[in-house]
Amino acid sequence: MGWFGPWLSVTPFASLDCFGAGALLAVAQRHANEGNPRPGRILCAVGILVGVPLFILAIGWHFPPRAIGRLGLMNLAMTLLFMPLIFRAAAGFTGVVGVILTQRPILYIGKISYGIYVYHIPVQWVLNSKESKWLSLVPRAIPHAAIFLLATLTLAAISWHFFERPINQLKRLFPYRRGLIAS
Repeated sequence: MGWFGPWLSVTPFASLDCFGAGALLAVAQRHANEGNPRPGRILCAVGILVGVPLFILAIGWHFPPRAIGRLGLMNLAMTLLFMPLIFRAAAGFTGVVGVILTQRPILYIGKISYGIYVYHIPVQWVLNSKESKWLSLVPRAIPHAAIFLLATLTLAAISWHFFERPINQLKRLFPYRRGLIAS
């Protein structure tokens, strides 16, 4: 796969299954809001009934860990397995899970999550590059994954505050008109 290997999995074409699942979930959510929860229940059941066997197959696949077929199968399995969670999240969680997910640090991570998605591979690439020898100076007690996480969260937070939020604030200049979209 060469130097572009990690980048392949984050391109839009590599995520068409996720986009399709999101579209199906949006349709199911619309039906649920109109009083018909059946499409959502069907999608959740299919996600679990198909996702679990695909996940087991991907784990048990006897190809190298980074084989494209195995990664594709694992990505599809994860998409299907997360469909019920995302469908439920759209309706809102209650109870202990709801309390945990509404804590300020979790909400903040959700706010900067696009930056986390965008920057996680470049951060890993920069920190792992051969020119970056400082990572070998870090004490062994500190896992490299913790450094990657901290660097990614920091970059995503900076991006949110100085790039994304100012752009989002421009939305006030473009009022939303519901009548323009056919329902």
